Amino acid sequence: MTVKDLIQHFDQKSSQIPVSNSAARELLRKERITQIKNLSTPQDEVAAELAIYADNPCNESMSGNQMTHWIIVAQFHPSIKYLESLCRILECESFFWHEGIVDILYDLKDERAIPSLEKALTYEFDYDPWRHLGVKILETLYVIGTPSAFEIIKRFLRSSSPELRKTANILCGKG
Repeated sequence: MTVKDLIQHFDQKSSQIPVSNSAARELLRKERITQIKNLSTPQDEVAAELAIYADNPCNESMSGNQMTHWIIVAQFHPSIKYLESLCRILECESFFWHEGIVDILYDLKDERAIPSLEKALTYEFDYDPWRHLGVKILETLYVIGTPSAFEIIKRFLRSSSPELRKTANILCGKG
């Protein structure tokens, strides 16, 4: 089964379950995750789909629900093949799945992601007053571990955000 087939299959099943039936929706979510984990080498298909989104990541007409599926598959099957596309998508501030992308970049630990991660550190969202995205980005820079990554972390030692300041201090061994 291809990833597209899997997404269509679960979208169809989901559309038949009333929104109010949270138990059935949770079972379906668990089944979907199991199927995603069991996919055999979906990296080329995921890379191709992410490249389509990366060509115009801020396009409002792109289906956010579809993109969510592709990011979830990429999280379970990380690959360097996604790096360029993920970085371009991350640089679109209006995109809504930043944390999922940062999770994948954490696993990839590739220094080519540093400029995109640095840009995403400037994002502030009403739905994220505790700056969870920024904390994840600092942690990702830490695992990348290059001097330039540490320089970015050090800039947050005096951040106005208590969460980012605390994380930077811990990562720099000062907290």
